[in-house]
Amino acid sequence: MVGLKQWLKGRLFVRRWLRRPFIWRLIVEMRSLWARLFGGVDHYPILDDSHLAEVTTPVPLNWPADLPKPRVGLVKDVLGPPYWTRFERFLKYNNLPYEFYNVHRSDWLEQAGQFDVIIWRVISFPAQLEEARRKIYLLEKELGKFCFPSHDALLLYEDKIMQYERLRLHDLPVIETFIPHSHEEAITTADQLAYPLVSKVTTGSGSIGVELVQTARRAKAIIRDAFSYPGRWNSWPYLRQKDYVYFQKFQPNEGYDLRLVVAGKHVVGYYRDTPPGDFRASGMDLLRIDAVPEEAMRLAVEVARKLGLILTAVDLLRDPETQSWHIVEIATFTVAHVTLFKKGYPGSFQMDETGAFHFQPNYYWAQEMALELFFERVAEKRRNDPQISQITQIEK
Repeated sequence: MVGLKQWLKGRLFVRRWLRRPFIWRLIVEMRSLWARLFGGVDHYPILDDSHLAEVTTPVPLNWPADLPKPRVGLVKDVLGPPYWTRFERFLKYNNLPYEFYNVHRSDWLEQAGQFDVIIWRVISFPAQLEEARRKIYLLEKELGKFCFPSHDALLLYEDKIMQYERLRLHDLPVIETFIPHSHEEAITTADQLAYPLVSKVTTGSGSIGVELVQTARRAKAIIRDAFSYPGRWNSWPYLRQKDYVYFQKFQPNEGYDLRLVVAGKHVVGYYRDTPPGDFRASGMDLLRIDAVPEEAMRLAVEVARKLGLILTAVDLLRDPETQSWHIVEIATFTVAHVTLFKKGYPGSFQMDETGAFHFQPNYYWAQEMALELFFERVAEKRRNDPQISQITQIEK
């Protein structure tokens, strides 16, 4: 049975069919029916792949000798591939004192008192995002803890509407998108939109909840469902698309998207090809390693800088006519590959003060590269404002 599941998962046509809305809905409804008939709890297993962390070069942290090191609460994230094992390797290598922190318990707030820094890779499910946004707000804004990710970063994570508004606010080249929260505006504008366009739900990854809309008639059907009393069914059975639509312009492209991961001071990237007869690249696992243009890397770094992100994946499309890059969306966390090859060697790129990129042949985990910059910022804030948090004075 396991072999059959692996075989099916590896078949492109299976992945394409699973991303069709009616197929996904059938699967979800069958799982819900099974749970109602036979009981059961939706379990989120904690995976441990610590042995894989050792295949990369450790990332050293230049922590100031005259500053006490903070106590770190490390949350074990669920599902996979796990982040916590990479985080733990970084903490151990740099002699940062840490303990595992079960943030999901009812006494999470009391337990937080023993930590100065909280590190928590949040999964992209709506219920878990809601919990994390609430708790990290209290940890960061009320208790003065340093949190990775920050509350500001979490507001962008798996929220396509917030991403679009912030990207256009900062004059970044995000693909034009129509996002009304008014039924009247949505209906009256539907006939004026250029088709085809791409309909999305605000929380979703891997092309789940993504649909190509060919006509105004289909767009109006989506609008009616979304603004109805129960809202529109989507890939989350407990959360419907309610009182908004997300219609993104269908951007002409070269048959792939480019995912660039900005992790701390490093940039890595890879291409995701679009299957024949489809318009989606995300979730299809047609990955390709090739040279990445500097202008694309420079744009990804600019996105991270303007939005204040330490770790982010930026998905780009290139217009075949103008050769300009356009932002599809961003992701605070990514589970995909983080290796970029140049002349047969794995590594990453770093941008110097002049804006030039230099290839670094060492193979690092993106999670560790991000923590390096995060702790550098913790040290800088601590030195500039000793009252910013109650950092425990740890004996050297």
